Amino acid sequence: MIIGKLKDMLDLTVNKYVIDVYTDGACLGNPGPGGWAFSIEKKNKPYQVPDSSDPSFYMDRAAVNEDSKYQKSGWENNTTNNRMELTAAIKAFEYIEKNKFWVCNDSDPVFKYNKPIKSPENLKNKNKFQAKYNSLRVDIHSDSKYLITGITDWIYKWKENNWKTSGKKKVENLDLWQLLDQRTKKFIINWNWVKAHSGNIRNERVDLLAKDAAGIAKGETK
Repeated sequence: MIIGKLKDMLDLTVNKYVIDVYTDGACLGNPGPGGWAFSIEKKNKPYQVPDSSDPSFYMDRAAVNEDSKYQKSGWENNTTNNRMELTAAIKAFEYIEKNKFWVCNDSDPVFKYNKPIKSPENLKNKNKFQAKYNSLRVDIHSDSKYLITGITDWIYKWKENNWKTSGKKKVENLDLWQLLDQRTKKFIINWNWVKAHSGNIRNERVDLLAKDAAGIAKGETK
């Protein structure tokens, strides 16, 4: 699934750089102590270690020649599973932006063209725009249908209704949905749902990280 209506406007197959992301959230009790996690692989780009002093930063150096791999997790003491799923995706995009994953070379930052790309008026110079913005694509995977369906479908209806549901009620977890909307509008994104516990190694990895983080939160709330 592709966020917005990009498929008819831009050819997503020509991206020179691809960031592959897996996210997951967990909660011990709902609500209760919870954890979030993400794993990032930076494809088709020379290995670089981002400048980070964060003690929760980890690096997998198994494939430094082609792919750069990053993973991170965190927790909250009183939350829900859906909030952790949303937080995991938000944290992943914040990490991508903070560490300048979008920079293709020193003189060509993708963010030079950071206006919403589904607006026809922003495509007056389509070739130039496409060449620069299509330097990067984010492929994100989650086993949360709440996250994937929400960001690829529901959110457009909510925004048309001034962030209200079809029943005129306030959108649940509105603060996180609005933050995710803000964090993702600068990127070309493929949103993908994956089945949980189906043997996908990277999905299983973030699941474990999120559950471990929730366990830490539970320990802190005793």
